[in-house]
Amino acid sequence: TMPHALSSLPVPLGVTGHRDVQDSAQLLTLLNDEITAIAQRYPHSPLLTLSSLAEGADRLFAQVAMEKGLPLHVVLPFDKDEYERDFAATAGSVAEFRELYSYAQRTGGVYCVDTVIPGSESMLSLTNNPQGSVYRDLQYARAGMYLAQRCHILFALWDGCPARGLGGTAQVVNFRREGRIQEHDMAQLNAVLPGIKRYLGQSSLLDVPDTGLVCHIQVRRENGVYADNASAPSVCWYPPLPTAGKSAPKEATGEESWYHSLRQLDELNGRIRQQEAQTASDDAPHFCHAAFQQVDRLANEKMVDIRKRYKSIFILAALVAFAGNRVPGDPEHWVVISLTASLILLFMLAWALKRVHRSRANRKATELRALAEGLRVQNVWRQAGIARSVSLHYLRRSHDNIAWVRRAMLGASIYPRPQSPEALTGALETVKESWVRDQQRYFTSCVKKKEHCHRTAKRTAFGLFGCGIAITALVLASSLTGLFNEHLAHSLH
Repeated sequence: TMPHALSSLPVPLGVTGHRDVQDSAQLLTLLNDEITAIAQRYPHSPLLTLSSLAEGADRLFAQVAMEKGLPLHVVLPFDKDEYERDFAATAGSVAEFRELYSYAQRTGGVYCVDTVIPGSESMLSLTNNPQGSVYRDLQYARAGMYLAQRCHILFALWDGCPARGLGGTAQVVNFRREGRIQEHDMAQLNAVLPGIKRYLGQSSLLDVPDTGLVCHIQVRRENGVYADNASAPSVCWYPPLPTAGKSAPKEATGEESWYHSLRQLDELNGRIRQQEAQTASDDAPHFCHAAFQQVDRLANEKMVDIRKRYKSIFILAALVAFAGNRVPGDPEHWVVISLTASLILLFMLAWALKRVHRSRANRKATELRALAEGLRVQNVWRQAGIARSVSLHYLRRSHDNIAWVRRAMLGASIYPRPQSPEALTGALETVKESWVRDQQRYFTSCVKKKEHCHRTAKRTAFGLFGCGIAITALVLASSLTGLFNEHLAHSLH
């Protein structure tokens, strides 16, 4: 399980699927095996599960999560009472839903997505509006997009057939694989509700689409058959799982492989666990804040290490300059010693530079700092009740090789938000205190330090400039005195 105090960043697992899937026992076994394999593949990373708890696939996935003791977060398309009406006709379905819902409240959280079209809340009920089904489907689409955008691995219990309607399994899978709702789906939807595109939160065409991993479990629906005349459900991964010992190829967008990103995340979580074992960490109200504290500490340690390395490089460069300081008339043995020392120091300098370059210390420190600052902002959004993912807006046009930083933050964006106006007001006051004022104090302190350093450097520069002029004057006076004495001696003789 993953308690809130844990500082490691989780690997979120989501699910989408049909409500009428068959062969439940086999599907439960496949889900259990795949989740176990993921836990073994990334041993340092806690797992977190996301489900909408609809009948069929969603609940099978949630049952496996509950049996394995994994935190469960529920994403609802609308409020709980209205949602229960969708399966009230099935005997025992509401009780099953409430059991899993209660487990989610204890271990994870419950989140109801925003209304897609503001002001259409009264149209979500089928009994109040004859067009209610369209608006309900929009809410299902929004819930599916929310879930697909926030999980690292999407389990799709899907028969492989094209989408039959808005918010269905095929549409969520395509959104996950392509990062956008397909154009023909959007065109059909726009014909019914003109201008709907701006409400569905599509990413900019200038951005690289946020695609991701899909574990497709081939299922058959009621009165249906398996694809390719198969006799049982099967599993395939998109993109395919990398072969052992080989690195996964880059995505079609040019970004690093998702499998590589998850390995990077798992290595980071391993370092966080080592750090937690060595140093006591402060109690944090949420793992997002705890993760920020740990990543920030790691980033600072990397920066200190880099400063030490560059300090040694500057010292070596200064020694090279000093050892190579030769003037005409120097003794022969000093020339030999100077040349030997210069060559040795040059080799040491080249070795130190190559070591820094190979270690990629700068890049690692930059990545950790970028991740820490993203987590800092995500934690503030959490405190303010903003249920959005920073990774959807952060580093979207940066180097492809740091895609793992945005992906690592996905788990930190999964949290329930305050529902009451009083809670939101209190959250905003907390943000003002913990973010705005802290930032003001931080920058004020930085400005004072920089001003002090500037004044010190300015005084030092003026002092050294004055010393240089004085030394130059003394050297000139000494030279002129020598010339005058030589001329005087020559005149007397």
